[in-house]
Amino acid sequence: MPRDPIIVSEFPWSGRVATRLWITDRALDVFTEYQRAEQPPEHFLKKLKRYCTNGFANYIGETNPIRHEWGGVFRIGDGGLFRLLAFFDGKDQSRFIVIDAYQKRGQKLGKSDRDRIDEVADVKRTNAWRYADQP
Repeated sequence: MPRDPIIVSEFPWSGRVATRLWITDRALDVFTEYQRAEQPPEHFLKKLKRYCTNGFANYIGETNPIRHEWGGVFRIGDGGLFRLLAFFDGKDQSRFIVIDAYQKRGQKLGKSDRDRIDEVADVKRTNAWRYADQP
């Protein structure tokens, strides 16, 4: 039985951005909680805004904050263990779809980390998501 599509809403940045960020409500809640606890507050949010403004393509790579995992899934790290898991919609990399957000338990990818990445890859592969403004 097919599941209901995962709904993503655009992150409310002010000003022009090269990459539009879309996020699930659940991932946004986890991200918001993380922002409250991080030191300095909203440090990662400011980095994310810079990535969106300048375009995510400028920050992708093995030694950069945005890295490809597998199955078309990318992760954005904060320099610590917090992760956003997402994929691009379209070949121009102008829309980044965040499906999951979480705090890793350690430096290496554990089974639960791999399962999360696999789940996001499955959402991408099966198109099991929709923009909030689509019918």
